[in-house]
Amino acid sequence: MVLEKRYYRLSDNSRKLFKRIRSYFDASGQEVERHIYFSSRESDPALKIITSYAAFERPERVRSFTRQNILRSETFYLYDSSGRLVEKYFKNAKGIILARHTWQLNEKGQPVRYQKLGKNGQLILQKDFFYDERDNAVRETHSDALGQALIIKKRLFDSKGHEVLENIYNGEGKLLARKYTFYNSDYVPVEISWYNPQQRIQRLELFAFWEDGSKKQETILDFFVNQSFFKNFNRQGQLMNQQHRIGGQPVGEEIFEYDGQQFLTRRLKFVYKNGQRRPEEEIVFERIESS
Repeated sequence: MVLEKRYYRLSDNSRKLFKRIRSYFDASGQEVERHIYFSSRESDPALKIITSYAAFERPERVRSFTRQNILRSETFYLYDSSGRLVEKYFKNAKGIILARHTWQLNEKGQPVRYQKLGKNGQLILQKDFFYDERDNAVRETHSDALGQALIIKKRLFDSKGHEVLENIYNGEGKLLARKYTFYNSDYVPVEISWYNPQQRIQRLELFAFWEDGSKKQETILDFFVNQSFFKNFNRQGQLMNQQHRIGGQPVGEEIFEYDGQQFLTRRLKFVYKNGQRRPEEEIVFERIESS
């Protein structure tokens, strides 16, 4: 299958194409090539991205090329014998490794250490994960290149292994925030709330569901910066619209449209100016051919 996305800038009186992305998929539905155009007059893509896959049908190598078919960059993914990601690194056109990410896993496949390494292999960030006898990730530490703790997270779980509380500390052990998670009878999160050390709420996430358990609504209230986000989903679990508000006033909105086969066909972006909703961008999705 070939999928094309066309991006249009909208105003009250115009609709101008400014970008196209054409994606090519193999028989298993994996994207193997992507062409990006920045003009409707371009016959050759300005950027071409080619992805090859490993035995576990996971990305193994991603290469990007210029319009002249010159290599720009490469991303490599390495997996263990069970198909779990253990390393990811980036190379520039000269073959120099710019950054590397590594994961150490225990015998159960859980991450016990993550490292971010720089251009010369120097450690930039390290995360260590600790588990209890029930395999709950009860502690997580972030440290810098010198081994100094930056962030410490401690978690509490209920008897069924669901996280109910996370305390976040700085490297000196000072409490920064608390996160509480509440569940419905099916043990699906319906509320996640963050509080500062003075127990004043900073952020609240609320989730509502249809009768079959698929997500119906998602609400995020960020009291710290006085902004909020609202999302609505149809019964198939597809996002229908979302709105961003600052100070209680809408500033942005997006609407999603689907065809009879539940395929996304159109995405409309709006901005609010002086209380009026104005179109800003339209993205059209089209299946060019099927195999």
